[in-house]
Amino acid sequence: MVFKGVPLSASSAESISRRPQPPSSGELDSASREVGTRSRSFDCKSGVFVSECFEWMLSSRNSELENVLSLWRQEVDLAGTKLAVTIWGSWRSLEVVEPAEGGVRGRMREVIMLLFMEAKSEQPNSSKKAKDLNIEGYPVGGLSIGGHETCIMFPTLKVAFDIGRCPPRAVSQDFLLISHAHMDHIGGLPMYVATRGLYRMKPPTIIVPISVKDDVEKLFEVHRKMDHSELKHNLIGLDVGEEFYLRKDLKVKAFRTYHVIPSQGYILYYVRQKLKPEYIGLSGNEIKNLKSSGVEVSIHYSTVNNLKHVHCCSFNACVGHCVRRKSVMQCITYTLTEPEIAFTGDTMSDFIVDENNTDVLRARILVIECTFVNNSITVEHAKDYGHTHLSEIIGYAERFKNRAILLIHFSARYTVEEIEEAVTGLPPPLAGRTFALTEGF
Repeated sequence: MVFKGVPLSASSAESISRRPQPPSSGELDSASREVGTRSRSFDCKSGVFVSECFEWMLSSRNSELENVLSLWRQEVDLAGTKLAVTIWGSWRSLEVVEPAEGGVRGRMREVIMLLFMEAKSEQPNSSKKAKDLNIEGYPVGGLSIGGHETCIMFPTLKVAFDIGRCPPRAVSQDFLLISHAHMDHIGGLPMYVATRGLYRMKPPTIIVPISVKDDVEKLFEVHRKMDHSELKHNLIGLDVGEEFYLRKDLKVKAFRTYHVIPSQGYILYYVRQKLKPEYIGLSGNEIKNLKSSGVEVSIHYSTVNNLKHVHCCSFNACVGHCVRRKSVMQCITYTLTEPEIAFTGDTMSDFIVDENNTDVLRARILVIECTFVNNSITVEHAKDYGHTHLSEIIGYAERFKNRAILLIHFSARYTVEEIEEAVTGLPPPLAGRTFALTEGF
């Protein structure tokens, strides 16, 4: 029997004609082992096993789904990559009903998209597989080669900085922050949006310098006309000093950088709520009693000029719990914003001494361009092209209060050995907390 172009056995046809019952924990364990075993010898041209497995997974509950997916990732190596691609093919062939966002089917679609994107970048014949750096608890991936491409990803935050040639893994990042419009930093933008649309992922949020926003909109219009596709996305133009909330507890702020064309860097801030000193010591029940006695605890949001602003009482940009009694409101918490990650994009070292950039130099992680690393190129040459020399970073070493510094954007003239030698020789203020991204060299 053939169903929607996929050859099916009698048992497969039966499983598709009826919705299976959610599996028990024992069935889950058994099926998980089955996935790991059968995937290693699975024939990609056959849709039988995938059809059965896929229909079964769609019927499972969220916790069970997470469990089996976790086991999958542990048990299935490159063979599992092949299986992920085939599952994606079966999804499309079977024309499964569109999932509701946030449901089991929606989660399944999201996971399959991510597995599929990873599958494209994990070729079995590759002699060297890209590995993320782990910096201050964050996996950090990407490529950054001066003049060729830059894309830095923080997968746990779903954030990518710049899009270069749009490496496959970048597609799974929901937020894209563009520093400037040089092709090696923005060239992959249409492909990023188009690929997310192809895999039916939610439209991404893209932040660009306000000075290029109109041109970026025109770029998408041209591609829509040529490609006859929607290219859905949320485009935000930010000026230096402006902020945008990526989520309730994470915001981004643009800061000034110094390149040969309009540019800016970005700081990611965690936004946390802390009890005011006078309320410290109140038990959870006491705070709960405030609410039950008619006191309202609330958070207020507003949108201004396409930017998400959060305010509490009369204090703009305060995300806090407020105590309201009749017409009087009183905040019992204050907002603590801490710079977590800063990304410079291309820039001269002038940004380091800019008095408005103090948060950049105290972010937990600073991702900073370092195009030139030795005396074969002078500082003057670096400045002529709007870049930073490692010797300048060394000269300003005492200014960096960051827990970790990631150097990127090395010139393609260098070898990995030359870059590592330069980083290894850094003086004490920088040694031990400075990393180099050499993927692709």
